[in-house]
Amino acid sequence: MFPSRGNQIRSKTPYVDIKGVLKFLSSLYPNRAFALVRENLQNSIDAGAKTIQITLDPAARTAAFIDDGSGISLPRMNEREYFALMWSTKRGKDLIGSKGIGRLTNIAAAKTVTVETNDGRHGAIFTWYATGRFSRHLHAPRTLAHHGLSLTLRGVHPVVVADLAEKIEEVATEVFDEWLRRGVSVWFNGVQINPKEYHGQRRTFSLKSGGQLHLYWNRSGQPSRDQGIVLKCRGVRVGETTRFGIESEEWRNVAGILHLDHLSLTANRDAFEDTPAFRGARDEAVRKIRAFLATYEGGRRYRMNEMAEQYTRAAREAAKNLGIDLALLGPPGNVRGTEAVSRGAEGDGLQVRKAATEEKREREQAKKRKEGEDPGFRLIPKNFQLDDELRPLVNEMSTRKGAAIFVNLAHPACPKNKYARSFYIWCCGFAEIVRWGAVSPSEDLGRERLLASYQGWLRLWPPDLARVTSGVD
Repeated sequence: MFPSRGNQIRSKTPYVDIKGVLKFLSSLYPNRAFALVRENLQNSIDAGAKTIQITLDPAARTAAFIDDGSGISLPRMNEREYFALMWSTKRGKDLIGSKGIGRLTNIAAAKTVTVETNDGRHGAIFTWYATGRFSRHLHAPRTLAHHGLSLTLRGVHPVVVADLAEKIEEVATEVFDEWLRRGVSVWFNGVQINPKEYHGQRRTFSLKSGGQLHLYWNRSGQPSRDQGIVLKCRGVRVGETTRFGIESEEWRNVAGILHLDHLSLTANRDAFEDTPAFRGARDEAVRKIRAFLATYEGGRRYRMNEMAEQYTRAAREAAKNLGIDLALLGPPGNVRGTEAVSRGAEGDGLQVRKAATEEKREREQAKKRKEGEDPGFRLIPKNFQLDDELRPLVNEMSTRKGAAIFVNLAHPACPKNKYARSFYIWCCGFAEIVRWGAVSPSEDLGRERLLASYQGWLRLWPPDLARVTSGVD
C-alpha cells in the first residue's frame, strides 16, 4: 500500500517527459517486457547483487524487483532526478551502463513505480508516477530489511504483463546465463532460475585482437536456438545469435560464445560500437570459426560417404540374391520412363514418343548389362533439410534421381535410434526400387512377387549397417 498523503511532498512540475520517454524507448527496445527485465537485472548485477527476487501478479498488474546489492546511498540519492536521462550512480569500466537509460523502462511500463533503497545504514522511499511527478515518503515504514534496492511497479501495462513471465525466463537464461553460473541467483515467484548449459566438447581460443572465443561441438546436435555464436560483453549477451554469414551444415552441431569484454556497446546495449577494434576481433573470430567448422564438416562428410557406400554395397548384394535388376533404374542423371516425355502432349503423338523413349532406354541398358558396366545405383541416406536440391522434398521419406535413391533422415518418421534408423533406410530404399520398376520390368507387378521380394529384402538386411548409421545426424 502507498504511504498516507501526509507523508508525501509532491512536486509541482513534471521532471520526466513520459511521451518522450516512450518514444525514445520504443526506438531502442522493440519489446518492452524484455527491456524491463534486462535493464533491471543489469542494474542489480552492476550493484553487486547476489540474489535478485522478481515477483509478478498478472491479475493485480503488479511486479517487483528486489536485490541485495549496494543500494543507493542517501548522499547520491536524488529522487527528483531518479528517472531523468543521464542520472546514474554507476562508475567504472566494468559496469555495462552509465547513462541512466535502464531505469526509464520502469516508468514507461507502469502507472507508478515505488523505489526503496537501503545502503546498509539509511533508507529512503519515494514513488514516481506516469505523469512525470513524484512523491517523497519521509516517514513511511521501511520494508527492505537488508541493503539493496526494491522496485514495485503498479498498473503495469497489459502488453508488458502478457509477456513478462516468458521474458524473465528468457533474459535470465539467455542474456545473463554467465552471471548465473558465477553465483548470482535469480528467483521468479519463489522459484530459482537455472543457468543455460551448452552441450558438447568445448574448445577455447584466445584472440590476438582481444577477447575469447568458446566453441561447443556436439554430435547429437544443438538446440536450434543455440546453433550459432552469441556475442557477450562482461558476461551479458549482446544482440541475437549470429552465424556471421557462414554457410555450413555443421552449424546444427556447433554453438559458441564470443566474449569481447574490452569493447564498448551502443546506447541500448544491443550491439557493439562499430570500431576498428570490434571489426578486428570479429574478423579474427570468424577465421577461427571457419577453420573449426571445416574440421568437423570434413569428418561428417567422410562418415556420410562411408554410410552411403556401406548401404549401397549391401543393397546391390541383396538385389542380386533376389533377382532384382538394378540396371533398370538407369544411369545417374537419367529419368526413367515418361519423365523424359513432354507432359503437355496429347493423343497418339504422346504414345509414339513414349514408346520410342522406352525402346531406346531398353537398348542402352541391355548394352550396358552385356558389357558389365556398373548401372550407377546408389542408396544414399541424406538430410534433405541440408541439401539445396532435396530441400523442396523435405516432406518425402525418399526420392530417386537417376540411379541414386536418397532416403530422408530429416523426415519425422525417421527414428533417432541407430538400429531403427538403419531399418528405416533399408525399407525406404526398397520402396523406391519397387516404385521405379526394378523388381519387375512389366507394368503389372504381381502381389506374390512383391511380397516375396519384400520378405527377402527384410531377411537380407545386414544388422552391421547400424554400426555406420548415426543415431542423430
